[in-house]
Formats: sequence, C-alpha cells, structure tokens
Amino acid sequence: MYCYDLSQVIFSVLCAIGYFSIPVTSKENDLQLIFANVVWRHGARSSLRSFPTDPYNHQNIWPNGPGQLSQVGMKQHYELGRYFRKKYGGILLNEFYQHNQIYVRSTDVDRTLMSAQCNMAGLYPPQGYELWNQSYTNWQPFPVHTVPSENDQLLHMNPSMYPEYNKIMQKIFKSPQYENLNKMHANFLKNLSEWSGMFPMNIGKSWSVQDPLACERAENLTLPKWATPAMMHELSSLAGLDMSIISGGIDYEYREKFAPFCAGPLVKKILENLDDKIFNRTTFNFIAYSAHDTTLSALLVALKTFNIKSPPFASSVIFELYRNKSSSNGLDEYYVQAFYKNTSDTAHPISLLGCDLLCPLSELKQLAQSIIVPLESPTQGPTEKTELLDFAKQHYLGVVLSVVISVLVVTWLVVLVYVCRSKQKVDKYKYKENVHYQPLTAYDEIPNTDF
Repeated sequence: MYCYDLSQVIFSVLCAIGYFSIPVTSKENDLQLIFANVVWRHGARSSLRSFPTDPYNHQNIWPNGPGQLSQVGMKQHYELGRYFRKKYGGILLNEFYQHNQIYVRSTDVDRTLMSAQCNMAGLYPPQGYELWNQSYTNWQPFPVHTVPSENDQLLHMNPSMYPEYNKIMQKIFKSPQYENLNKMHANFLKNLSEWSGMFPMNIGKSWSVQDPLACERAENLTLPKWATPAMMHELSSLAGLDMSIISGGIDYEYREKFAPFCAGPLVKKILENLDDKIFNRTTFNFIAYSAHDTTLSALLVALKTFNIKSPPFASSVIFELYRNKSSSNGLDEYYVQAFYKNTSDTAHPISLLGCDLLCPLSELKQLAQSIIVPLESPTQGPTEKTELLDFAKQHYLGVVLSVVISVLVVTWLVVLVYVCRSKQKVDKYKYKENVHYQPLTAYDEIPNTDF
C-alpha cells in the first residue's frame, strides 16, 4: 500500500520522458509565457527544537536564537533570486525593478521575510540609476507585504484551530492504518529513539529529530555517526509522510476534506491570480509567496503531486501561465505548466491533479473545484450567528416577506389595542356622567359605638 518511493520514481521518470518527448507543434510554437506565480520555502535556519543526544544542544552555534535565517539560508535565496532572473529576465521582468511588474508576500515570520529580501537582492541587484549610497551598497530595498500570523488565511494556515480538523486527526491517529504505518517503520523508529534519546518515538515525533539534523547539516556541522546519508534519507521520508498525513490523510482520503484548512485557499488564490492576468485586472507578471515547508507540502498534497519528502530549504513550486494565440476558434487559449525546484539547479515538471504537464487552464479549474471550497468558520466551527446569516442569504426573499408581514401584524395589533382602550376610557367617562349617584354607608353598616 505504501510504495511511495518506487511509485514516485516511476512517476518522475514518466513525467520527464513525457516532458522532453513532447513534439514541437505549431501550438507550442505559439505559446507565450505571460505570468508566473511562485511559492517558496524560506532558506536554512537555526533549529526550532532539539533532542536529548544532540551534540549541539548546549552550544551557542545559533547567534540569533531558534528559528532564524542563517547566512547559509540567505545565500540560498540570493541564488534562487538569480535563478529567477536568468529564467524570467527579459520575458516577464525588466532589467530594472518596476513596482507594477512584481509582487511579493510573506508570512509574518522573520525567516520568511528575510528570505524574501535575500531573494529580491539576487533578482534585482542595483545597477545604473538604481545605485545609491555612492555605489558602496550592492543592494536596494524592496517591498515585501505581509499580514499578522493570526490573520493569515493564505500562507500560514493553522488547521489545529478547527475542531472538525482535530476530530478527524484524532480518528486517524487511532486508526488501524496509522498503527500499521508505525509497525512498518518500527525497527527504524526503535533505533531512532535510542539514538536520539526520545521515548517513545513515532512517525509524528520523527520531525523533532529530522529538523535539527537538517539545520545542522545545512551549516556543514558534523552530525552524529548514526546520522548517515541513508538514515537521513529515510528520516526525511518519515517527515514527508507525516506532512502528507496532516494535509490529506493516510491514503489522501481526507485530501478534499482537509483542503479548506490547509492549502485550498492558496490554490484558489493562485487560480485567481491567473485569471487576473488574463482579464487585465493586474499588471503583475510575477507574484511570489514566501512561506514554509508545511505550506509547500500542503499545496503539493492538495494538487496530488507530493513526493512524500520534506521540502528542503529554499525549495519552490512554480506555476507558469501560457497564452496560445493561434487556436482554431480564434480565441486565446491558456495553459498552465508547473515545476518543483528542490535543491537541484533545475526545476522538474510536475502534473497537477492528474492533468497533462501542459494543462489547459479551464481543465485545471474544473479539477480544482473540490479543493477550493470556502472555509465555513474562522476558529470554532459554525456559530449560531453565522448559521442564521447563511440562512438569511439563502432565503432572502422569504425573510424579507416574513419581516414585512410581522411588522404589519404588530402594527395592526398596536392600533387595535389603542382603539379598544380608547373606547373603554370614553365609556367609563360616559357612565359617570349618566349616573347621578354614589354609594353611601347605610346605618346598619355603622359599627356599634358606645356614646
């Protein structure tokens, strides 16, 4: 059931064969690249946590503390920016920076904000009139947009905020399938537990070992003897498996169910960006999102193209939009081609939702409908207030008529009560005017009194 590595290798080979053996047709000769949307992971950073036997547990090797972009990470994104300059310079991007050509958004986290700045430094090194500070600074400032993490429903989704998601995850963790997964990797997990000093160890906890080791390896630090390349490869696979599960379930059975909590909003936004370019609602030729490994893994899971490997530092998913001007019906046709760039110098083509590598945009939209459903609630599931609002939206005319009728009935009742009371008041006064009499005390009612 879990031949991920073999299946992914076969899939990658087939994709590569299909990609490089596509015949050069008149249609492809007429394809014009008009837009690119990129989602990348930040560069190498200091570790967020550690494990008991980590040799760097008590050493001051991270001068800025945990989770901060390292100089290696800065260099990684600088080089990625140069890659994009080489790939899109003169096609989508001018030689000089123009604010209406490119837009960059980041999560509100130091390492992603700094990665975006380093990336732009490689993409737009100052030259000519852009030089400033007497040419001593080979860098120019660049706008990077963000929103507070608690409001970020695009790049920094937190599925655990939603009760429905948590309920399903608890069901997964208690399932026989998840238990079997841990049994399949029992020997490795047992060794990992002994090596790391973490007890007990399972698939979900493996990330706590994989992350610090990956950070230390990126800094070229000496790893423990047991952290061999083969062991690190399997550890990365376990971390990737965990990411796959939390974004789509064990067999992707919850991929569509999890989409609103994970990558559905991001897929929806990317498709909107493509449409905005087609219908001239934007001047941007390049939009970049600076985010995290969980952002990329959730996105790839939602698009059914995840390789069950933890996305490495400075990896990126690239969506390119092409226009074909020579279609048979005389109307422009649009295609999307996606790539995944990990640590290699080249980006590898990937299939989106089972579509062709050069996927018609209309077909991609249709395939994506099941994963771009709106999120029903912000944090605690549908509330009574939101349910009433949804009911009112769906039954607008009926609600209006009900309100109007209710107002008329209440008004009629008020008028009726007023008229009746007024009549009673008039009748009371008429009674007093017609009867010239008032009761008096009779003698037999006077109490006996001794004189």
